[in-house]
Parts: sequence; structure tokens; C-alpha cells
Amino acid sequence: MAQTIVNGSNFNIWFTSGATKKVLCSSTSCKVTLNQELRDVSTKDSGLWNEKLPGRLGWSISADAMFFNSTLPTSSVSMSYIYDLMTTHSGVTVTFSITGSDYQTPALTAGYTYAGTVYITSLDLSSSDKDNVTFSLSGDGTGALSRL
Repeated sequence: MAQTIVNGSNFNIWFTSGATKKVLCSSTSCKVTLNQELRDVSTKDSGLWNEKLPGRLGWSISADAMFFNSTLPTSSVSMSYIYDLMTTHSGVTVTFSITGSDYQTPALTAGYTYAGTVYITSLDLSSSDKDNVTFSLSGDGTGALSRL
């Protein structure tokens, strides 16, 4: 069976707002990171080498996008939305998935879609001379990152 490599343009992050999943407007990159903590179980018998066993799992997100100062489509979220999440200490459900044919909704392909709740931990706005204004966000997951 031939493998299909997913084009990065067809994988995105959605923020759940009410009952609707909204894509991050003009995203240029997005990333979800899963971390495995290890606990030290070294003893005097371990010699020179540390010994470890698995501990808790954790996860985080990051994304970059273009900054707009105009009205956005209702199917998307902007930096203002992310700012409001951060300054109100609100968690939000995020979904990483292959995009649907309209590029505005997730395809929710079984086994290739991940979802969970995050708190925004950083938000950066960046501008350079004669270049696009962009913003970056990071967030830490709380609870499980589920594969749907």
C-alpha cells in the first residue's frame, strides 16, 4: 500500500468557541508536543549510570500566524481571541487535524486527529521593517491529549 504524505498546508489547529471549531486565521505553522517525564530510580547499586522509569505525560502547543487588523471570517480566530483567552485565564479546547476540503473545518480523520484543553502561556507580536506583522502563541495542555 502506498503511503500518502500530508502536506503541512493541510494540517491545522482549531480552537473550540461555543459549539464551533474555528481555525487560527492565516496560520503559517502549528505544532503539538507530547512530553514524557522520567523519574529517577537510581540507587547505590546503579553505579555510574542513572536509572529512570516513566512518570507523567504532558503536552503543549505552539503556532505562528499573520496579524490582521480587519474583520475576520466567522470561521476563524485571531490574535485578539488568543489575547482574551490569556488575559481571562480561560482554558480552551484545541484540535489538531487534517483540514477539510474548505480549509476552514477539520476533517477529523480517525487516528490522525488530536484534541485537548490548553491554557495560553505566551503571546508574541512581531514586526520587522518592510515585512509582515506576525504573532506567535504557546500553550500548555491540562489533562489528556486525546487521539480521536
